[in-house]
Amino acid sequence: MFVFTNDKSLQTDQSTEGEFTFGGKNFNIIFNEPAEGYGGKSGLLFEETFHAGQFLEGKAWFTKSKNGAWSGNGVDVYDEYYAKSFAATAPGVRLSYERSGLNIQTQLGIVSSLTPHMARRYLIEGTTGFSQGNKIGYPAAYPNLSTANTNSPYKEKRVNGNIYAYPAKN
Repeated sequence: MFVFTNDKSLQTDQSTEGEFTFGGKNFNIIFNEPAEGYGGKSGLLFEETFHAGQFLEGKAWFTKSKNGAWSGNGVDVYDEYYAKSFAATAPGVRLSYERSGLNIQTQLGIVSSLTPHMARRYLIEGTTGFSQGNKIGYPAAYPNLSTANTNSPYKEKRVNGNIYAYPAKN
């Protein structure tokens, strides 16, 4: 059964405001009010629901550790890109906000405007943007997330510290 909730105690990562988890009986789609820079609560609901769909398609799965805890597996940075791109279409999502007279893109606004490869760079490495001539730093959302999932439609190559992605050949 899928349960939609805002109960953070069901999360395995307490540092986030949303997560798709399995507790041994129920699948939990957890969404709370995210930081202003994300894009809105409805976007978080859409993103975590998209991850549930990835599970149903076999792109993500859960494993039980020796201590009995369940953890998610299989999601790579491209899966996050597609989930966030879907979330950016949610009703009420903010793709930007204003602070101190500056128009600042939200995380969903940035991801929705990028190709999968460029979004991968942003999600793993962070980026710098400009608003009305002011430099704005966007930290990496997933600095430790893998790009090597076999479900990814891209292959990667690192040359002189730069990462390049290209479509996988069948």
